[in-house]
Amino acid sequence: MQPTESANYKSFFVPDFPINMIVNTGTDGWVSMPAHPRNVYGYLDIILEHIENTNYIEPIMIHCHNINDISAGPNGVSRLYALTHIKKLTTIPAIASININYLIDLNNIQDKVEITTAEQLRSYFILEPASYGIDPNGQVFWQNQNPNKEQASKTLNISKESLERFLKSIAEG
Repeated sequence: MQPTESANYKSFFVPDFPINMIVNTGTDGWVSMPAHPRNVYGYLDIILEHIENTNYIEPIMIHCHNINDISAGPNGVSRLYALTHIKKLTTIPAIASININYLIDLNNIQDKVEITTAEQLRSYFILEPASYGIDPNGQVFWQNQNPNKEQASKTLNISKESLERFLKSIAEG
């Protein structure tokens, strides 16, 4: 699917999206629950292990509906939390769908690339998205289906012990 001529959004890969521009980080409630299986098994540390082992951060999904509604997610919010609160990053790689009626100022952001095809979108991922594309309104979408044993085993670049913890965390939580 491709955006139509009347699309209200343009989508960009932004290698250094400023985290402080994000109004709604989409943080999952489990991060504040110590007994949640994702905390018990170190889910955030596993995400960071994969990033360290691949030397690559998968982009975070950002939707910029207007200047006061810049939201992360649903894809990448755990990764965003880990990068923000554990690694203390101030910018992240993002794929941002931006409402052209409320264009946020990306002029000072270097190396942004407009995304115009689904194949171009797919090129930004190591992990296997189950579905991805650009809707007729110009917003990109993707869904990562790694929370299953077969795909996680193939695509996550983590130790065997971390993979076992990861699989327990998704099975129980």
